[in-house]
Amino acid sequence: MMAVSALRAPSFKLRKSATAVISDDGSHLVQIAQRVVVWDVPARRVLAQIKVMRNEWHVAISPDNSVIAVKGENGELVFCRSSTGDIISQTPLSDRRDTGGCPQFSHDGRFLFDGSWNGMLRVWEVASANKIAEVEFHGYMITSIVVARAAGTFFAALNKIGDGKGGSRIVRFATAGLDRVGEVEPLNAQQCQRLGRRHIEGIAVDAHANFLVLVLNGGTLEAPATIESLNLQSNTAASAALPSPLHHVRGLACGDDGVCVAAVHESTPGLSFKDFAERRHSGEYSHLHFYSTASMTPLARWFWRDAWMLNFSHATGGLAVASRDEPGAYLADLSADELHVHARARPMAT
Repeated sequence: MMAVSALRAPSFKLRKSATAVISDDGSHLVQIAQRVVVWDVPARRVLAQIKVMRNEWHVAISPDNSVIAVKGENGELVFCRSSTGDIISQTPLSDRRDTGGCPQFSHDGRFLFDGSWNGMLRVWEVASANKIAEVEFHGYMITSIVVARAAGTFFAALNKIGDGKGGSRIVRFATAGLDRVGEVEPLNAQQCQRLGRRHIEGIAVDAHANFLVLVLNGGTLEAPATIESLNLQSNTAASAALPSPLHHVRGLACGDDGVCVAAVHESTPGLSFKDFAERRHSGEYSHLHFYSTASMTPLARWFWRDAWMLNFSHATGGLAVASRDEPGAYLADLSADELHVHARARPMAT
């Protein structure tokens, strides 16, 4: 299992952002700042800056790093060349708020799998931006899609529309298409409420589809959310509860060496701005929580101001952290011989 060590100086600093996505091989990193920024990771330089729509919400990069998919607030898609930002194709503009979760490319980069808040799971051809397949999950909204690239398997989180009492689902499907969509059933009663699985706040998966990690809301208003790890090979589950109902997960990532990480924020209702600022700067506001994926045993906790989206490179084990409060960083190496827990580690220190 990969150990978690004290952070060294980051490879380079990113721009302030809530979104950062690493390519499969770790050579490219894409983030949404004031525009979409494509980084060459080994060279620590910007390859392209892309502005093709007013409000970018999600980005994805193809497995061969040649194409960037930019998704807007209404669900429209624009496919661009990563090296230049030139537009390859784009879907028509939409006036509906139908965003959904982050899209994912097929293994050959020819197609994009995308979900919407009205329950539509679609496959788009990159070269033409034509829709080639569609499946509707009536009464659900698709909030997350993740891919286990080595296994060629996609997972989508479906939350019941208009019902806060559960009923959420996880479906899986293959790169080949949407003709065979299967269900990932809950593995223990803790994951469920009266109507089924509790509301899903986020999902992540390792490259080989050994583990699927979920963030589920609390069973009651007084109960904290939990992070659930599903072992898809042995059909077993492990769970870790957040410290309190005031703690929320804004980013989740699952590595291939037995470690998953969550960006955890603590809400501060009723605090004055001064008290809130003091808590934030003292490290009581936002942390990265590292867990053993198999057992959900806590491994480390790092202070990271206003961390959001997290992404592992499955080839290098590096981690991208997006932050809206200060520049995020790409961490090239998380391995160490011994495990160290640093409650006050400052990842951005140089």
